[in-house]
Amino acid sequence: MESIFLESDIVALSSLSLSDYSETYLNWLNDEEVNKYSYRRYFPTTSASLEIFLKDISKREDEVHFSIKRKSDKLHIGNICLKSIHWQARCAELGILIGDKSAWGNGYGTSAVKLIVEYGFLRLNLNRIEIGTFNPSAKRMFEKNNFQHEGLSRQKIYIDGKYYDDIKMAILAEDFFK
Repeated sequence: MESIFLESDIVALSSLSLSDYSETYLNWLNDEEVNKYSYRRYFPTTSASLEIFLKDISKREDEVHFSIKRKSDKLHIGNICLKSIHWQARCAELGILIGDKSAWGNGYGTSAVKLIVEYGFLRLNLNRIEIGTFNPSAKRMFEKNNFQHEGLSRQKIYIDGKYYDDIKMAILAEDFFK
């Protein structure tokens, strides 16, 4: 297990790396229910492609990826990242996956988002962290972390023969520090 980089009372975040590879993780990426709200659902993830991803992520200068581990049993339950980091504009996009369905609805995602937002503003000196989602649970999770609704992209998501609006949300440093 990688050393803990950030932690709350219920989750610990460590650098996502090849040591996080497991069949369970691979299964999350191919699970239709886990990926219901993700474009990942349209393309299978192979063992080889997951290994390449895990080997290459540490080389990216505009992304930082963490594994989310439940503190009670140190089980890898998901991943969270800041990506498309624009160092001059001081903004980034947040991505999160809680792959372990038994962890859904227990506050792990909310806690991990809180940690990565604090990290983004306090350590990376970001001014803005944004997301796009149409997942109702994710929307509530971001609202709990003081993300504000900024708009939507109409009919951006196409799933099972139906279009959905992509809700745009963000948190600014000035709101975080209030």
